[in-house]
Amino acid sequence: MKRVENLMESCTRIKRARQKHIVKRLMQEKKREQREKSKKINERKLKNKMNVRKHRGKKNVELSSMSLVVPEGSNVFKNRMEKARALRKFKEGLPKSPSKRCAVISTYLARRSPRSPTIANLKHSVSPVEMAVVADIQEIIKSTKLKRSKNARSVMNSVTASISGENLANSRGKIKLCKNLGLPARRVAGGQRIRSRILKSESSAWALTQQKTRKDSISEETKKNSL
Repeated sequence: MKRVENLMESCTRIKRARQKHIVKRLMQEKKREQREKSKKINERKLKNKMNVRKHRGKKNVELSSMSLVVPEGSNVFKNRMEKARALRKFKEGLPKSPSKRCAVISTYLARRSPRSPTIANLKHSVSPVEMAVVADIQEIIKSTKLKRSKNARSVMNSVTASISGENLANSRGKIKLCKNLGLPARRVAGGQRIRSRILKSESSAWALTQQKTRKDSISEETKKNSL
């Protein structure tokens, strides 16, 4: 009888251990399935966020072509509260959807007189590419303008010669350009002189691309005439 009882107890222990093991496996599988589901949901959310950001970026690029810039030093309103009230009234009069709002503002600006200086300032556009180029030029100037080595001087000469041309002289914006880039006006004028000297004289411009060649090769004069 004792042997039978021992056998029965051992069988029940084995069954309980098997049941525990099965329950643990089931719980592990459930947790793994939950982790996979949460992972898929998070991936979908990230994809949706990225799509929303791309769509917003496209809208911002479209709107950047008509960025509203108020001229500096213009005190149109007496104080900030007056400006805030006018802005609130303006927002309340516009439609709620962003696309309709942009369409209303763009058509209003398009129908105004193009000769008006206020509308010209409002329609002044600065693209992100132009801003990035100006930032790169500012970094180059900041890192090389105080150095006195030959390489730094050549870099500054090439930068100043490239930014000071006829369009800048016609627009009369040399002083504003100097303030934005952190350069004195003399340096920009020196770059303009370097530009005119290199572009007008054929020898200095051609010497930059002149190389040692074979004796039976085409001469430099024939190359110039072919160009």
